[in-house]
Amino acid sequence: MKISTVSVYSSLLFIVMLSASNVNAGSADISGSFSYQTINGRESVRIEIEQIHNNTPNITTGTLYVTLWMTHDREPWGSGYNAARESLTFGDVPTGQLRPGARFTNIRFTTDFDSPPDGTYYVHLIVSQHPDLNTALDTVTFPGTTTLSSTGGSVGGGGGAGPGQSFATALPILDHNSDPHPVALDDAFEDDPRYFRIDIPESGTFSIWSSGSHDTVGKLYDARRVLIAEDDDGGRSGNFLIVHSLEAGTYYLTVAGYNNSRAEYILYTSFESSGGGGGGDIFFELKLEEPIRDEVHGGIGNLRGWALSENGIDRVEMWLNGSFLFEMPYGGDRPDVAEVYPEVAGAQKSGYSMAFGYSNIGAGTHTMTARAYDMVGNMREDSATFSVVEFHKNFIPYWDEVSVRDGSCSLYDDEISLRDVSIDGRVYDLLLKWRTAEQGFEIIEVQ
Repeated sequence: MKISTVSVYSSLLFIVMLSASNVNAGSADISGSFSYQTINGRESVRIEIEQIHNNTPNITTGTLYVTLWMTHDREPWGSGYNAARESLTFGDVPTGQLRPGARFTNIRFTTDFDSPPDGTYYVHLIVSQHPDLNTALDTVTFPGTTTLSSTGGSVGGGGGAGPGQSFATALPILDHNSDPHPVALDDAFEDDPRYFRIDIPESGTFSIWSSGSHDTVGKLYDARRVLIAEDDDGGRSGNFLIVHSLEAGTYYLTVAGYNNSRAEYILYTSFESSGGGGGGDIFFELKLEEPIRDEVHGGIGNLRGWALSENGIDRVEMWLNGSFLFEMPYGGDRPDVAEVYPEVAGAQKSGYSMAFGYSNIGAGTHTMTARAYDMVGNMREDSATFSVVEFHKNFIPYWDEVSVRDGSCSLYDDEISLRDVSIDGRVYDLLLKWRTAEQGFEIIEVQ
């Protein structure tokens, strides 16, 4: 049995009923105090929330649901237990929807409690459109953990979101330009991250990182609170570094200390518009030449390209499918680059290159991204999406027999087709293609 009360506040003095076709996804923030308490031997739970606010100027939410979500990990996203869920379809708004600028206040309801198995959990409140948590609009996490035991009594908790303690109260970062500059001096704990709001005025490359003597973890979310990038030690001395291409819009960043340690830090940002600017007339170019965009790679090949800036190059990083791999050796001989840019100092030694085991990353489609940073913090990136083919094992050692004795060969333009090739006792059909960048033939198909 559900017992519910709610107050509704709106800047308008009348209620407009919207048909389903007129309702779009909106944004609803939990703010103020919130609590939960199990009752009747943990058969029921009472949930109270001070306010849920639709902060959009022109979008009405869908039917809102509140879920009491319990997880073993502190992050609410991922596997967990739905301990209680209720729609806000009561009070003066039976549709459970919030019009632009409207809010539910003093939300109180009692509903069934579906207890997870015995154990220790983090407890979250999630507001979503419809029962599906994929439509979540906001979440708050109760301080500490809760332990459930078959011999234990009731459980409960309470909290409140002060400035920078939730998505709804995120601290704004307003200053965006191409010169790296501090935007915040703060401290946080791993179990109590600091929240920041970032409004990007136009599409471009956004960089944000911490500086200090403590290990930090940074996580970047889009406007719907979906995690789009995270980093732990990509920066200097255990600090996080996130570099991401963003469209114009609102984003959120959380910063926490690693492993419950205190994290005092200075937060820095840099923004490079896709339309140019930021570096003024300073020359800065980066090219990723291998892997080759939209081509197929396999076995052991090359990662290579060049980077050149009038400010000098600090480092070149390689990222695979959005995750940091390593820094590249830089300073290789590139007379071809020096011939094109003779006026830029360092052009002769602007190359980066190393051997790379493509078969180690698995068959399928991947994206490799090179990121170059100059000596004043400007960044350029270049990416290539490519495919990988592989044999039944990542590396064929010298003692595994490879034979074309019983095979056949056909030639066409710049391709070689080999049939019935025996490798370590298995038979394959292979297609090889000439690659100018490699000055040789590469296997592009394995059947």
